[in-house]
Amino acid sequence: MNNLKGYFKTGQGKLTDSEIRSPGFSKTWKNGDRCDDGTEGTLQVFLNSEKLNDFTRYIPKDGDILRIVFGPTEEGDIVETDRTIISEDQATETLEMTITGVEADTAFNPAALQVSAEEVVRLEILNNSDISHGLRVAGADGKYDTADDFVSTPDIIPAGAKGFLIMRFAAAGQIKFQDSTANEATGTIIVGEPKGDSPSPSASPAADADVAIEGTEDAFVPSEVSASAGQTVRITLTASGRFVHNVRIAGPDEEYETDDDLVSDDVAPGETIPFIVTLDKPGTYEFRCDFHTQTSGTIVVE
Repeated sequence: MNNLKGYFKTGQGKLTDSEIRSPGFSKTWKNGDRCDDGTEGTLQVFLNSEKLNDFTRYIPKDGDILRIVFGPTEEGDIVETDRTIISEDQATETLEMTITGVEADTAFNPAALQVSAEEVVRLEILNNSDISHGLRVAGADGKYDTADDFVSTPDIIPAGAKGFLIMRFAAAGQIKFQDSTANEATGTIIVGEPKGDSPSPSASPAADADVAIEGTEDAFVPSEVSASAGQTVRITLTASGRFVHNVRIAGPDEEYETDDDLVSDDVAPGETIPFIVTLDKPGTYEFRCDFHTQTSGTIVVE
């Protein structure tokens, strides 16, 4: 499969890091040549509106929109083969994270972050450890070492030092991240709807009973909830402190991560969401937070 440089060569054109000759034309344009208006020209390639840095090795894919420009330098994100680089001055929000531990004991604090879609976020990273660490965020494709990743600066943060990472996501969802030096150390970024967007108004679902649960880093309060078999219960979940929470209820099979689980939406720190559940069979059902599995409780259905 041809990369972008190969496509130009096949058509008797030319493309390098600093010059371009379109297929069928004789003139070659080089960085520094003057444009018709007298300005200094630079060769630039944009992939889906983002600037592509190492463009000669890029392999075009179905659906890609490539814009090749020779002209005055344009601003934009730089896309390399294994990461996207966003200018620091675009950040409008700052979050903080600490990395601790060594090798298999490496841990992120917090291990889950909440951001809004389309928001440019600066993540300040403190390596509070005796060894070097790094941070790599997988993009929407869910894969590491691809062009939509975001990577800490520097890539490897020395022990006791600070780094940062600039990131932006186009749509709501869950994004993975990991330590570049200890891949088993992972976390999650919860991407919410863009700021200013609000869901269409709808009536709150009817419920036979209401229960309020507060989630902290290591406990649900209360940790035991009572209900009647067949009763529709509205659980109002509030995330306290600096951590994202959710509720996952193990179904009748009494096991997590199976088809009969009941799972709430994720709730950002300081926010509250409703979660409607109905449990038909009497028994004791366990529940926990996916982000802090030690945070757990039970629902007693009579």
